[in-house]
Amino acid sequence: MKKRIFALILCASLMTGEMTFWQAPVVKAETVSGSESKDGKVAVKKVATQNPTSPAGVIYANSRDDFRDESIYFVMTTRFYDGDSENNVQCWDGTQYDDPDDPEWRGDFKGLAEKLDYIKALGFTAIWITPVVENCSGYDYHGYHALNFSKVDPRYESSDFTYQDFINAAHAKGLKVIQDVVFNHTGNFGETNLFPMIEKQGDLSSSDCMKTLPNSGLPTDYNQLLPARQYNARIEKMKSETGDPEHIYHHEKSLGWEEYSCQTAQIAGDCVDLNTENPKVYKYLQDAYNSYIDMGVDAFRVDTAKHISRLTFNNALIQPFYDEAEKNGNDSFYMFGEVCTRDRDVWNKGVPPLSAPFYTWKESKDYAWSDTDRTVNEQSTLDNFNDNKDIEAQPTSDNAFLNGNDYHTPDYSKNSKFGVIDFPMHWNFENAGSAYGIALSGDKWYNDATWNVTYVDSHDYAPDQAPSDQRFAGSQDTWAENLSLMFTFRGIPCIYYGSEVEFQKGKMIDVGPNDALSNTGRAYFGDNIEGEVTTTDFGEYFGATGTMKKSLNYPLSKHIQRLNRIRQAVPALRKGQYSTSNIDGNMAFKRRYTDDKTDSFALVTISNSATFNNIPNGTYVDCITGDTKNVTNGSLTAECSGKGNLRVYVLNTAKTQAPGKVGTDGKYLYNATSVEDAQEQSVYFNNTQNWNNVTANLYDDNGALVQSIPMSKVKDGVYACTYTGNKIGLKVIFTNGSDSSVKAEFKDGGCYDTSGYKGQYEGDIIQVQSVTLDQKEINMNTGEKKTVKATVAPENAKYKGLSWSSSNKDVATVEKGIITAEGAGTAVIKAQARNGVEASVKVTVKEVPYDYEKVADGKLAIYFKKPSGWGSSVNCYAYNTTNGTNNKLTGEWPGTAMEKLPNGVYRCVLDEATAKSGKVLFNSNGTQAPASGGFDIKSYALYDQNGYCETIVPSDKIVTKLDVKFNTDVIETAKVGKKVKLTAQASGGSGDYTYKFILTDNKGNWYKIKDYSKDNTSTWTPGAVGDKTLYVDVKDSKGAYVRVGLSMKVTTLNVNFTASPEKTAKVGSNVKLTAQASGGSGDYTYKFILTDNKGNWYKIKDYSKDNTATWIPGAVGNKTLYVDVKDSEGTYKRMELPIEITKQTEKLRVKFTSKSDDTVKLGDKVKLTAQATGGTGNYFYQFVVCNPDNNWYRIRGYEKDNSCFWTPKMVGKTMLYVDTVDGNGNYWRNLLSVNVQ
Repeated sequence: MKKRIFALILCASLMTGEMTFWQAPVVKAETVSGSESKDGKVAVKKVATQNPTSPAGVIYANSRDDFRDESIYFVMTTRFYDGDSENNVQCWDGTQYDDPDDPEWRGDFKGLAEKLDYIKALGFTAIWITPVVENCSGYDYHGYHALNFSKVDPRYESSDFTYQDFINAAHAKGLKVIQDVVFNHTGNFGETNLFPMIEKQGDLSSSDCMKTLPNSGLPTDYNQLLPARQYNARIEKMKSETGDPEHIYHHEKSLGWEEYSCQTAQIAGDCVDLNTENPKVYKYLQDAYNSYIDMGVDAFRVDTAKHISRLTFNNALIQPFYDEAEKNGNDSFYMFGEVCTRDRDVWNKGVPPLSAPFYTWKESKDYAWSDTDRTVNEQSTLDNFNDNKDIEAQPTSDNAFLNGNDYHTPDYSKNSKFGVIDFPMHWNFENAGSAYGIALSGDKWYNDATWNVTYVDSHDYAPDQAPSDQRFAGSQDTWAENLSLMFTFRGIPCIYYGSEVEFQKGKMIDVGPNDALSNTGRAYFGDNIEGEVTTTDFGEYFGATGTMKKSLNYPLSKHIQRLNRIRQAVPALRKGQYSTSNIDGNMAFKRRYTDDKTDSFALVTISNSATFNNIPNGTYVDCITGDTKNVTNGSLTAECSGKGNLRVYVLNTAKTQAPGKVGTDGKYLYNATSVEDAQEQSVYFNNTQNWNNVTANLYDDNGALVQSIPMSKVKDGVYACTYTGNKIGLKVIFTNGSDSSVKAEFKDGGCYDTSGYKGQYEGDIIQVQSVTLDQKEINMNTGEKKTVKATVAPENAKYKGLSWSSSNKDVATVEKGIITAEGAGTAVIKAQARNGVEASVKVTVKEVPYDYEKVADGKLAIYFKKPSGWGSSVNCYAYNTTNGTNNKLTGEWPGTAMEKLPNGVYRCVLDEATAKSGKVLFNSNGTQAPASGGFDIKSYALYDQNGYCETIVPSDKIVTKLDVKFNTDVIETAKVGKKVKLTAQASGGSGDYTYKFILTDNKGNWYKIKDYSKDNTSTWTPGAVGDKTLYVDVKDSKGAYVRVGLSMKVTTLNVNFTASPEKTAKVGSNVKLTAQASGGSGDYTYKFILTDNKGNWYKIKDYSKDNTATWIPGAVGNKTLYVDVKDSEGTYKRMELPIEITKQTEKLRVKFTSKSDDTVKLGDKVKLTAQATGGTGNYFYQFVVCNPDNNWYRIRGYEKDNSCFWTPKMVGKTMLYVDTVDGNGNYWRNLLSVNVQ
């Protein structure tokens, strides 16, 4: 039939030479799916499908090589989540609001790592963390007051978890790490390596920890001065010729915010401006920050970039970091800066050198630059500033813009490789329309605005008039619309922690030490993410618990999750150029991105409908609704309503197919109706005032009363009520009719009194009342282990878990009640319940001689007595020197971990041939002995921190290395749901082995199968397909440790079930069913079944090895087709397909009429009308005339309009034709014969 249509149209076109072809929609699509291999790379396969309803081509693994592929979650580390309370510190300027449960330094790397799955569940792929370097000021919890750029602040780290551990943990989750870096300034205590004045010692929560260094240059009576005079003394030294003869700092005393001095003067009391034009300064910054790139940091966010000259960046502070990243194999490293302008215009107060676009360009002319003479560079930066004051002289670019509908290769020859935070958009984000407008008018000034990082609010500001000093206070639907723009428009979207739940909405963002942080926008977020979640991909998760579950289910959280998935599914939304030409809509644009493997074209409209004209013809599928539109006339109308709602129509191209509907409908992204479930939320009131009755009054954001709910007494002094509804962001006031409580945020499960929210209600939880230990005093010998048993009462207490601790780990350590005697002395072992109830036992350890074993022939043993205060692990770094070259005998620094023996002694076994002429350094957590060089290595020598002590006389017993064999009862491949037996067998070492079994998947998630025990076997039941690695960790009685791994591929019975045609079929037509099984044990059999909408079941075909069947529908209605599949082991799987059966379609028919009679006059205006019936609807009409001279002309091409006007131009018998096609390409031609006089 289609060949006949084509022939007819071709015939007409050949007659006229001006015919437009109509192309039937292409039904077939290609879905790209991905799986991650053992080496972390993604293997891609193509699978034929039709009208996909889930994201196709979403292969979001660790292979993202363009930073525009990322979306960013920004956290203030100290305020996010507390993973280790032992490193918590109160800032000494914050003591007036001292809350022992909420110190400023509370969150840490360990806590952040614990909650990476929360960030990943939201769909974010990169995490921006505040500066990690050692800080020094009275209020430095944010990290922007550096003391030592080359050192990680210890208040972030734990004894068992470092910054490197955090980076590794993030990478294991597929998350990239963006480190906030500061080049512009230090704090006002100098810099340890550039300008040493003080060092920290002792209690970091007290200003007494600051100790002046010898030769600091500070006054001799400095320690006796008042704090204000101490500050003046430091600033005088840092900003004067006599105190700073090397000009480490700029000495400018005045500051003009829109003048050159903005880049040379001190911007705040705790931010003393470094002379970044000084080669000594910028070379040190290069070295210091390169070390973090070496650790694996993926990107830098540069603080206060506006206060450094662009010329300095281009010459000294951009390319060296890209070079270092490339050395480390990171070709996708990215830098973006904070050019803080607080101006609604793209040009900050009309001053280009202090504006965001300016920093995205290389220099337009050459300036003198010296790697030795700072004065040359200082003059050049001044000249550069003065040369660039003319806006019209600034370059422009089309790198962000489409050429019509076509993507073009960007010209990056003048790109500085330095991106920016889009402050003009940020400052206009009071609403999406304003932000969109400034981008459209200003994007030409950026080298490529698709690299801009966009956010609504941050740790510093909200948008102008939002108001800017409060966490975003706009309505929730305004937030939603802002987010819809950020995630679909050009740029890299970024969210500040807690915005997903409107955390601290309307609170002052930052008031310094003048109020408790809990009352500001920098409050502690951890209470909102208690619980756990398991992520399967970015934005995909299951098993959320606790308050984390509530946060992930918050409307804006769900909105962000879906927006992230949509952005991940459509390359054009991440990296595409854009255009607004030929679009009829308010906030509507088209985007395209192409490369050798990609051609992604998307049409986006936000909050309102839009019509896109002059677009490529083809099949477009909407990511929000799954709606498919077949465009044949270059025009598409996207119907959309609801603030924050979207339509994202994606074109099926030969290289990149539309992903179909992505995610499920919610409050802000939906087809026809907003989806939100009514939720039950309960609150509790402590009636400390003995009111006779209590009512909870709930108010919305505008102060309007939502509901008054009488409260019921649930126990003495406690009242409760439940609100059922969808309102978000409610406030609550409790009253007895005359007296009232303060207004507070309504929180599900919250407990209140008249002063406001007091925390989550736990009145029904049975608390631990007592903890008792079975011993009061324990005497032990070094190396000995003893177990102390704890009893918790009452038996039905909810939280019975105990945390064990030792007052002196050099004497005794404890793990789950098992005490190990480490060295002579006394220690107190404590067992504490969650609510603070505790018990303790005194442990006295007596040192007994240790029987040191011999080492094997050809080996050499050295020993080290650990000093007090060192960490629990000690490393040995050994080397020798030949021909002036150091040979590392124990690997890179810090070397290899030493074996722990009793009495605080550690052992390392080396090869005798290379070690006997070598040197050794012992180290632990940054402390080492000796300070340099090394001790001479002697066989069986015992050392302490001062050097050689004695030679040990070993026994005849020979040290053998701990060895482990690990196997499973299946070979290489396991099945989901089928048990796998794991067996490990240790030998060597000192015997008395314990075994721990662990699993990791190909996404970096770790799972404990079985904790340490003497049982050397375990059983594992795979729960998901993929490449896994099984591990066994083995320890012997002396703590020697070995880990052994096994690779395992987990498969399951999978069935691909299709019907042709799919989704709909006609009564009496043939429907071909095809099933294809894989992943099972082979030898599959298939059974095909049908059920109708009345619950009747019919067997189409019984079990056989034939994987196809043909079904002829006999009645209209909604049906479900099933295939049951079994493999040779009896594993069973059922798949289903819904299908709608309709009546046979009436053939396409067209009635063709003219308002005139059969005779018309030359030059008359004649109206022609056609009316189609039957077919599949969605008709297109074309009108053609054949004149008396047999020449054919097109009156009008295919359009939906079923009428047109024709003016006769020749006398005689004339034939008029209407050509009609329906949505499936069915064709009909009708004609009229008229006589023209």
